[in-house]
Amino acid sequence: MKRTFLLISIFLLQQCIVEAQDFVDDFADGDFSTSIVWDGNTDNFIINPEFNLQLNGDCASGGSNYLSAVFTSLDSVTWTFNAQCSFDPSSSNYAKVYLQSNSADLNGALNGYYVRIGGESGSTDAVEIYKQEGTTSTLVLRGIDGNAAVSPHLGIKVIRTNSAEWNLYVDVSGGTDYVLEGTAIDDAINGGAFLGVVCNYTSTRCQSFYFDDFIAGPIFADYDAPVLQSVSVISPESLELLFNETVELISAETITNYSVDAGVGNPLNAARDFSNPAKVLLTFADEFPQEILLHLSVDNIADEAGNSMSLQTMEFLYITNNLFDVVFNEIFADPSPVIGLPEAEYIELYNITPFDISLLDWFLTDATGTTDAFPEIILPADSFIIVTDDSNADLFTTYGLVIGVNNFPSLNNDGDNLTLFSSEGIAIHNVQFTSAWYQNTIKESGGYSLEMIDVFNPCQGINNWIASNDLSGGTPGKKNSVAALNPDNVSPMLLSVYPQSNDTIIVYFDEEILSSTLSTTVFTIDNGIGNPIAIIVEGSIINSVTLLLSTPISSSILYTLTVSDISDCSGNIIMLGNTIQFGISEETFPGDIVINEVLFNPATGGYDYVELYNNSKKILDLSDLYIIELNMDDTSMISEFANVSVSGRLFFAGTYVLLTEDISNVAQQYNRNDISNFIAITGMPNYPDDAGVVLIQTKTFVNIDRLEYSDEWQFELLEDDDGVALERVSFSSPTQDANNWHSAAELIGYGSPGYQNSNYNAAVIADNLLHIEYSVFSPDGDGYQDLLMITYQTQAEGFVANIRIFDDAGRPLATILNNETLARKGFVTWDGVYDDGRRAPMGIYFLYAEFFNLDGIVTKQRKKFTLIRKYE
Repeated sequence: MKRTFLLISIFLLQQCIVEAQDFVDDFADGDFSTSIVWDGNTDNFIINPEFNLQLNGDCASGGSNYLSAVFTSLDSVTWTFNAQCSFDPSSSNYAKVYLQSNSADLNGALNGYYVRIGGESGSTDAVEIYKQEGTTSTLVLRGIDGNAAVSPHLGIKVIRTNSAEWNLYVDVSGGTDYVLEGTAIDDAINGGAFLGVVCNYTSTRCQSFYFDDFIAGPIFADYDAPVLQSVSVISPESLELLFNETVELISAETITNYSVDAGVGNPLNAARDFSNPAKVLLTFADEFPQEILLHLSVDNIADEAGNSMSLQTMEFLYITNNLFDVVFNEIFADPSPVIGLPEAEYIELYNITPFDISLLDWFLTDATGTTDAFPEIILPADSFIIVTDDSNADLFTTYGLVIGVNNFPSLNNDGDNLTLFSSEGIAIHNVQFTSAWYQNTIKESGGYSLEMIDVFNPCQGINNWIASNDLSGGTPGKKNSVAALNPDNVSPMLLSVYPQSNDTIIVYFDEEILSSTLSTTVFTIDNGIGNPIAIIVEGSIINSVTLLLSTPISSSILYTLTVSDISDCSGNIIMLGNTIQFGISEETFPGDIVINEVLFNPATGGYDYVELYNNSKKILDLSDLYIIELNMDDTSMISEFANVSVSGRLFFAGTYVLLTEDISNVAQQYNRNDISNFIAITGMPNYPDDAGVVLIQTKTFVNIDRLEYSDEWQFELLEDDDGVALERVSFSSPTQDANNWHSAAELIGYGSPGYQNSNYNAAVIADNLLHIEYSVFSPDGDGYQDLLMITYQTQAEGFVANIRIFDDAGRPLATILNNETLARKGFVTWDGVYDDGRRAPMGIYFLYAEFFNLDGIVTKQRKKFTLIRKYE
């Protein structure tokens, strides 16, 4: 029974083929005179070893050779064939394939239609359809410029409908994935008796034309009406309809055949798609209502066979693309070395909404470029999509939904600025990552992706991103390995204000702010300024805003800015009465800023830092400064340098700033919660671990402060000075005085970045010759009186001093100064270590000092003090 059914099926299929295809020749029989007879210049054609029909023309002088075969065509026909020219066509070298002709002589006068391949000079050759009446040819339709210009190998399909509509389809790869290139109406000539090929060539192209796979016959009988398969919202007032087959032009573009409920009505315009006649674009007068289930009714749409559809209704939903609907969820910027993922960069996006989102015409930008628009693809609700370069898309198909785009950015390993835009050009999400976001020095060297922790906290930067924990190095197309709840419950705060001019200021926040919450009324400035007259913002998510003032600010006044009612990405409102001061800066001179703390030998995985202190009574401008590392072998040469502040930052009297490449790393290492005075320095100098030179210099090359440090300045009893900062003891003593530096206290974690040093001493130099600041000191590393501070002041210049420490038995234990020339006033310190390197025990000690000069004046003094330790 099954065999009988199979035989009947084969018979019926053969009957359909015979009816639908009157002409089939693929030259597999090895000639063109047996199954189908081709006539004409038969001596000038051969069937080659690949079973193609090939020109074998006159290689001495060239010519025009043809072959034709009998094909009686009706007015409703489909032709398909393959044509190849192994050269760039020109006006002297081109091919013609006759679809219909009333004459077998294709080089003579005839009535018919042909496809021309080439025939032009330059790079614009296209596939064209011509009508020939007698010896006169007239263009019917032209395909895409350039598709027949460079050694074309083309698959071509032509359809002529019973309404004389001509459709030209081309596959530029020589296959059968045809793309519609043109449509035209022409009914001047009906029917034909022959089809065939003509090669016009010069001597050098005498064997360079190839043809194959000719099929021609009636259009397959179609008794089924078209069916609406999908409807997509492509703009606030436009729909794209996809039918299951080509729809007839007139009915497809009749606006009364379409209607949307909820008061939307008929479209203003209906247009059948040029490249895909199964698509129709509807444009309505008004935007669709949002997040309401709408119903599109379609009726009376016909196909090319004249079958008209009955009423069909399809639902659709209009949802606008809003901020954070789709977010960057994973970034694979450095695929080498390979851990387990393909060696290709990618970005993963995640749709956080409960709705499917069309990514058609969306695009990405980075710091240097823009991708091509995304092709048509739907990102389902609560789903991921991998975005990569078009050439790498196949590498990720096993991981999930993939989109390959041209001009995919080359992601910078050390950081990049990525923005995702919708088709309307709306910024949906922005990420400015750095290599510090990996928070793992091994993984940041390559092979691991960056993953977002909490997709509903998209603006927290390094606080919500970390290196992947997946064994393969990343999780493209699936839930992140580090995914967890990580909400932002902290209100935004003012970070700084920078006057760009006397009537324009820039306000910086400590995190990203929604620009939609900003207005002139949320900013107020005291001293008669009031609200700004205008604000300037760039983007939906910002960390700074420019204010234009109605009244210029004065250099003699300190102003206070108050901000209210603004929110961050998570909806946290800035605290009431959030204020910050600002004013007009003054010129920086040497000594106005001093180097106050240096970490040049960080712990493993840590970063160098330099702390500055404003030792003046002025407001200074940090954007005027460079931080420099000088070459130790030649200190006139610069090894590395960086801007202290690129965007502009005020530096107030009596305050500190901390300069480092990785703010978060330093804050975590030294337990700092308040990092408002930390500045991230791109390209921060990497200072030597043993000895180096730190220089602060203005952009006009004025040296503000200079420190030539040595690891020998560290506390002698430290077992390991990795991660131990050197702290300045006094602002008033010279920067280069070794006695003015000491290791940061153990109790505070060996560093005090951004605040007062653990060894700071504000002692005023005494008027008498010698003074001990504390009668009791405790060198136990707790940051309290760890140094014996010895101040002096001589009555004249030129005094030399010897200062030694004795125990209560009179034994000399430590030498502080040995015949050293003194300034008029200053200080020296003792850290509780003997000359032989032993730690001094608790007890009573004596300081003996001798001062003398060349005039014979000699002064001797003795001071008693006590050394105690908390841990003995």
